[in-house]
Amino acid sequence: MVRLLHWLIRFYQIAISPLLGPRCRYIPTCSQYTLEAVHSYGAVRGAWLATKRICRCHPWGGSGYDPVPQKAIRFISFQQIDSQMLHVVVPFRDRLLNRNHSSNYLG
Repeated sequence: MVRLLHWLIRFYQIAISPLLGPRCRYIPTCSQYTLEAVHSYGAVRGAWLATKRICRCHPWGGSGYDPVPQKAIRFISFQQIDSQMLHVVVPFRDRLLNRNHSSNYLG
């Protein structure tokens, strides 16, 4: 679905938009905004963001720089962090984690 939307938007940008002339009040243009939204959020959410943007693009609306909103950072649980710690390559990790070695350990 994302590919289909991508090619429909590109067709509009190449074939139709040059005939209409520059009309968008925002940067990036509405079609470029739609491409970025569809690629970032998928077909449904990207189309929804594009529809909201196109509805704002009128003579009494705003203008200026209006980028696609960044995706929110999701919370990572401490359990996931602990499970990833075992896969990190750290020199002497085994010696540090294994307290039954015969070195000068004073604990």
